[in-house]
Amino acid sequence: MTVTEVLKALLDESDDLPPPELMDRLVARLPETPSTREQLAVLVDESRAAWQWLLGGPRDGHVLLLDGGLDSSAIALARAWGRVTVFGASDEAQRLLTRFADDAHLHTLDLVAGHYDDRLPFADHTFDVICWTATPGGLVPCSSPGAPSDLRPLLVEAARTMKPNGQLFLGLPNRWRRDLFNSNDAPPLFRLDSITRALQDAGLNLHSAYAHEKADEAERFFIDLEDRSACKAFRSSRRGYLRHLPNWLYRRTPPHFAVVAGPAP
Repeated sequence: MTVTEVLKALLDESDDLPPPELMDRLVARLPETPSTREQLAVLVDESRAAWQWLLGGPRDGHVLLLDGGLDSSAIALARAWGRVTVFGASDEAQRLLTRFADDAHLHTLDLVAGHYDDRLPFADHTFDVICWTATPGGLVPCSSPGAPSDLRPLLVEAARTMKPNGQLFLGLPNRWRRDLFNSNDAPPLFRLDSITRALQDAGLNLHSAYAHEKADEAERFFIDLEDRSACKAFRSSRRGYLRHLPNWLYRRTPPHFAVVAGPAP
């Protein structure tokens, strides 16, 4: 059984299991494989999935988190921001997030049920922050069935629903990400130049782009791709081929991009 199937069964069995016990039972029922360990690490560790610069202290703004997945980034964001709305999460994710929110006595998290079409079901200029991270097997929100990896419809809707000084945060796997070349469950893949063009077409400006690197199972790095010294320092601290890549090539080949954009310059 998949993680989602086991989680659904556990949620169906009991309405009163506290989240720590729920997670313990989930771990106990799953076969021990490297891929399972990776999925569970994402599921239970807020810092892996939540953008570290969104968690830099309490904020008064309103965040829209698209999809939400099965990770707990929504809970982490709800602890730091004035209000967080999650849209597009699966039934299992909504049920799990409800358990976590109730257990943490969080009243700043709104779960909005619904499916994507070509528009987000929110009024113009509603959100201070909109964020979405591509997940394996997922489609770009608001994209059409004929173009499931097209970013432009999502970016147009983000520009419409964010405030004039709002920000968009995207987590996007690189087109040249080596571990996804032969994966049948890979998310849509992107290049930084195509991301930049899509943002411009939607009337948005690229504010910054980061390499999203994973050092091990417990740590993530966000490296400013415009900061040559930061790129060089990261490469020199890694074993193997990364230390030999020139900056211009490294900017094109990190496994994951973390992009910040907005309507303001």
